[in-house]
Amino acid sequence: MKLINSEEIFVLIFSFIIILHVAGSEKIVANNHALLFDPASLTVAVDYNTSTTIQLVSEQDESVHVSFVYGEDQSHSTDYIKPLESINFPRHSSHLQIVLQITGLRPGHLIVGCNASPILNSSLTEQDFLRINIARSTKLDRIINTIGWLSFIAWSCSFYPQIFLNFRRQR
Repeated sequence: MKLINSEEIFVLIFSFIIILHVAGSEKIVANNHALLFDPASLTVAVDYNTSTTIQLVSEQDESVHVSFVYGEDQSHSTDYIKPLESINFPRHSSHLQIVLQITGLRPGHLIVGCNASPILNSSLTEQDFLRINIARSTKLDRIINTIGWLSFIAWSCSFYPQIFLNFRRQR
């Protein structure tokens, strides 16, 4: 069995740092998106509120009106969350963040897209969206996530005895 020398370790660490830097800088450039939700994915319980912000990434010479569409069929109403009101970004307001209040009405998953006028980007409704999970309760959601992570850790650790036995046999 070949041991990894210090040069190989340095190359691995350097590559990992470069990958993290590139992945982290995507949010700053907004990946050529016209609108940016932060966070882009959230969980809210039924009858509870949470918030997200929406920001116009590129500066526009005229004001921008944004309305929201819901689900795959991009309808203008939903029964999963309280409908969001349309918003207006004044002209030259690329750093303005508007807070959106999300209220869960019934459990499920929902994708919220945007329609903007004037049109900002030809692929706006395909790329700029908000993923929302509406849970029955926050406690139940935490319990499910905890059990899921514990199962993942147990499954990952289950490989180590076999790796150890194979290593001992190889010697």
